[in-house]
Amino acid sequence: MEWLLQFFIHATMPKDIMPKDINNATDAINKWAGVFSAMSQETRLRLLMALAARETLGLTPTALAASLAIPANTLSFHLRALEASGLVKMRKKGREKIYCIEFHLVEQAIRFLMKEFFGATDIRFRVARRLSEAIINPNDVASKPTNKDNIKK
Repeated sequence: MEWLLQFFIHATMPKDIMPKDINNATDAINKWAGVFSAMSQETRLRLLMALAARETLGLTPTALAASLAIPANTLSFHLRALEASGLVKMRKKGREKIYCIEFHLVEQAIRFLMKEFFGATDIRFRVARRLSEAIINPNDVASKPTNKDNIKK
């Protein structure tokens, strides 16, 4: 399946890519450097994965610390870094703090990478995302119903 993704990327790349003027993109580069820097640490990636699994429900710091087996002070340090980057938002529910992943920023980061490194458009982004899902979790993708499956006979 990986060969299919590689073929897709190379077959759909524009053949006449010209170098871009990256000097005028300083703000965008700084923004994405901060986001990728926040994701470049193992504990933070584990936190993001745990929060992504809970989608919009989020998790309390206590639940995160217990599920990842990390001390509260370490968790606090990493959550602050993720919050500062915009990847995680905190909301209060009574006296509890609930942390949630900001999926739109993660998707924007993927779009940035696809566009800047592969020249991908929205259509190619959707196909590449679907292919990457198939590579990562082939059973999940294969078991998802298609529109054809939803038609009543």
